[in-house]
Order: sequence, then C-alpha cells, then structure tokens
Amino acid sequence: MRILLSLTILLCLVGMSCDDDDDDEPIDIVIKTGQECGWGAGRDSLTITKLNSSYAFQSRIEDKKRNANTNPKDWNELLATLDWDEFNKVQVNTCAMCADGCDTWISVEKNRETHRIRFTESSTEIEPIRPFVDKLDSLIEAFRKN
Repeated sequence: MRILLSLTILLCLVGMSCDDDDDDEPIDIVIKTGQECGWGAGRDSLTITKLNSSYAFQSRIEDKKRNANTNPKDWNELLATLDWDEFNKVQVNTCAMCADGCDTWISVEKNRETHRIRFTESSTEIEPIRPFVDKLDSLIEAFRKN
C-alpha cells in the first residue's frame, strides 16, 4: 500500500513539473502611436489592440475622438511587420517638438513588457523597423482623415 501511495505522489509531482512552454498562454499586445508638435499645433494618439482601435486628437482649436473595431486584416498585417526583438533594440528619444517641430512616438506592450521610442522622420535609428513604422503610419493616417 505504501508503494502504491508513494508511486501516486511521485507521478503527481512529475506531472506538475512538466513544462508546456506556455503555448496556451495568450499574447497580449497593445500598440500605441501618435504625433506631438510644438507651438500648440496639437497631438494625437492611436491605441490598437486585436479587437479595438481608439484615436484621439487634441489642439487649441478642436478635440476629436473615434473608436472602432480593429480590422483583423490590418491587425495581422501590423503584427507581421512587428519584429519585437528589433523594436526593443531601437533606442531613440528625440525632442523636435521642443524646437517647434514634430515627434512621432510608438509604444508597444507585449505581455506586460513595454518599449517606447520617440523619433522624427529623419531618425536613422528606425530603419530596422521601417515596415512596422510605415504600417502604423498608414493606420493612423486613416483615422486622421475621418
């Protein structure tokens, strides 16, 4: 009887220690982007998740907000251009808005880890992630026009 009980406990311990590589864990990704300009020209932001997209614009003259369901095709294309490791390597934090210019910023949160960059179009640091930057730019431009 003791051998059976010991064997049962041993099997339970072995079963609990197996690593399944967290394949069933969902990957939560939140992508944010926007632009901020000096001289009070305004600022905007777009927050995108798998299900929702939320746009906001603020200036001295007007405020605008818009929410929409995220287009699955756009979401999949955006994720296809996001190389998380390359994005994390980019270290740039411009302040063109400090001199009346405009800065674009991108923040990506993946499973509670966040990386943020701030850049201008002439920032060479963003070249390794250019497809991701361009896709995000096209998505926010669609919100800006509506």
